[in-house]
Amino acid sequence: MGLWDLFDKEKRKERALEKAIARITNPYMQGPERMKAVDTLLEIGTDDAIYGLLKRFTIRASNGVVDEEEKEQVYAVVIGLGTQAVPALRRFIQKDDQIYHALRALSAILPEEQVITSVGETLELLGTDYMRNPERKLHLIQHLAELRGPRVVALLLPFLRDHDEGVRFQTVNALHEQADEVAREPLLELLCSPDEESVRLRKRIVEVLAERGWGVQGYRKKVEERLPKGYAIDKAGLIKERGTKIEPAATEADDDD
Repeated sequence: MGLWDLFDKEKRKERALEKAIARITNPYMQGPERMKAVDTLLEIGTDDAIYGLLKRFTIRASNGVVDEEEKEQVYAVVIGLGTQAVPALRRFIQKDDQIYHALRALSAILPEEQVITSVGETLELLGTDYMRNPERKLHLIQHLAELRGPRVVALLLPFLRDHDEGVRFQTVNALHEQADEVAREPLLELLCSPDEESVRLRKRIVEVLAERGWGVQGYRKKVEERLPKGYAIDKAGLIKERGTKIEPAATEADDDD
């Protein structure tokens, strides 16, 4: 095969890749045509082709039932590729917003520790500054909530100070799922911060502290000033919903530093 023939073959392969990606991301095309594009991308088999396959997760077909069926089929195909799909999955998670299915696939293929590393690297790239669309960040934090370990808590804590209130709220939920008391003081700091204006976020922190049984030691006075209606602090420094038995607080000395 001459150099020109090799060049021509690569150009045909590139055109086939572009055409298949255009088909798989066309929400108005018939489902069978999109699935033919899946076969084409699998046949090409490069990282770029697998990345193109993942782009099926970025569009919503007009028929909702068909849309979900196709996404599950593509998800199963990606799982079937095993570790071959990992580079494309990692690239997709770092670049695209619709990463729910990609995160599922990564978790199905890799051990949990490696998934935590991949998610953490992407979160660090995104940071806590303003983003026009924080959807990818929310997906990553929600996925971390399903994983376990001290590394997860360490990755989540910076996002209690994220620019977006929704991200901060989701981080509080994720820390609740971790049930690691390392989060107690950062949650109290956020609750007591004069910069935190979100009423629903402050209420959620109070709920988490109460549900996890994490005391307010060191922050009692400030927490009392911010307690939503229906909550109180007992003698042991635990937040309780009113209606449950609450021991009166000690009056000899306040526990705030």
